[in-house]
Amino acid sequence: YTGSYEEFGYWQKNDKGLLEYTSLTHLIKGRSFTSEEFWEILPVEDYIVFRSFSAIYVFKKGKIQVIDPPEVVSDLILHKGKILVAAGAKGLYELTENEIVPLENQELLNGKTVTDMVPYKGGILVGTKLNGCFLFDGNKLQPWEAPINEELIRHQLNKLLNLGGTMLALGTIKNGVYLYDSETGQSQIINRKYGLQNNTILSMTRF
Repeated sequence: YTGSYEEFGYWQKNDKGLLEYTSLTHLIKGRSFTSEEFWEILPVEDYIVFRSFSAIYVFKKGKIQVIDPPEVVSDLILHKGKILVAAGAKGLYELTENEIVPLENQELLNGKTVTDMVPYKGGILVGTKLNGCFLFDGNKLQPWEAPINEELIRHQLNKLLNLGGTMLALGTIKNGVYLYDSETGQSQIINRKYGLQNNTILSMTRF
C-alpha cells in the first residue's frame, strides 16, 4: 500500500512478476478530495487505515469509509487491539468503527502536540513536540522520568523508534538522533558532527 499527494492505493504483481498499481481514491463517495497528503498507513486485521492530516480513510471489504477527526491528526498506533489517535493538543483518542472518541485521563497532554508514539514496556511512549515524552499504559498518563527527557525538550523531539530490547532511537529537529538505553540511562548522539547530513530527523525505520 502507498499514499502520496491526493492519491492512495496498492501494488500487486502481475503474471510476469511486475508490480501494477491500483488506485483506491475512486471509492471515496460524497466528499471533496483535494490537497490531501498521506503520511501514514496502518494495517489492522482485515482492513487498512490511511492517515492524512485532515482525515482518516478506512479501506475494508472493497469500500472506503472517511472519518473526520476533531483536530489535525499527527499519529496513529495499534495498542492491544485498539487504534489510538493523536490529534490536536487535547490528548489521545480511540478510533472506533465510525468515529474518533476522546480517551479519559488526558490532562497531562492538554496544550501539547504529540509528534510520535511507539510501543514501550507493555504500554506506549508518547512523544511531544516541546514537552518531551510521557508514558501511557492504556488507562493513565504519566511523565517519562528519564534524564534524557530534558535533552528531548531542548532539541525538539520529532520521531521515536523502538529498536528492541532496551534501546530507543529518539529523533529530534535540532540535534539529530539519540540512541538511548532505557536500562542503563546511557545515550549516544548521531548528528551532523558525527556524520549525519542534517540534524532534522523527519522519519526513521528499522531494517
